Amino acid sequence: MSEGTRAALKAAAKKVFALENQIETLEAAAERAESASAEASTELENYAELEKEITRWRVNQLKKGGGTKVLPDDLKARINAKRTAADELEQSQSTSEAIAEELKDVRARLRIVARDRTKCAIAVLHEMGDLLADELRTINTRRAELIQILQGLSEVKVPLSVSGHPVAIGVSAATYEAINMGNAFAFPPNAPDPVDEVTKRWTCRLDAICADPDAVIAAPKHLLPSHYVPGSLGKFQGSGLPFSAGTPGNWVPEQI
Repeated sequence: MSEGTRAALKAAAKKVFALENQIETLEAAAERAESASAEASTELENYAELEKEITRWRVNQLKKGGGTKVLPDDLKARINAKRTAADELEQSQSTSEAIAEELKDVRARLRIVARDRTKCAIAVLHEMGDLLADELRTINTRRAELIQILQGLSEVKVPLSVSGHPVAIGVSAATYEAINMGNAFAFPPNAPDPVDEVTKRWTCRLDAICADPDAVIAAPKHLLPSHYVPGSLGKFQGSGLPFSAGTPGNWVPEQI
């Protein structure tokens, strides 16, 4: 890949890594805040009957003719503990909400940065594709030249007929086959689509450079009919390749 493309990919990957670490830290903090909130809530439940206990104490004091302004120390301590638990619960809930809001923001930023990283990785694959396209362009140009020359050969006319009229000499069977050869290989029936397989291999390379911008990747190799491995043995008609007609869809490409 070019230095510019590599630099852009590295920069995007660095941002993704930083945001992922930030999310990991926030998620851990969110767990601690949730745990603190749960503990405060449990603690607060211990004082669910406190108001009734205070009321009973006041009733008893009044029955005895005593005062109710000054609570006994144990009730005072429990009231203070209840207030502390209530404050802790409120603070924990507020903290959890703040962390959740920050997490939402960071995750949104991560989606954007991850998308940018993917675009940079795509640019890497496109550069590789451009190099292959240059090679294909050269091949196609030469192919067109050869077809033109061979077609010209096939149209050479000589007086071979009985009548003496000139007829085209044509070309040999092998040359004719080469001129009219299609772009696709003859794969075994029910074999997985080779383009789909190559697509999977390109995808693996995209994932690799997203995970590691320094990863060294090469374009996947093409697939030939001979690269497909059958599940059971037979013969693929006309190719000498092993093939079992009784097991449709059983062909798998070698991991090349």
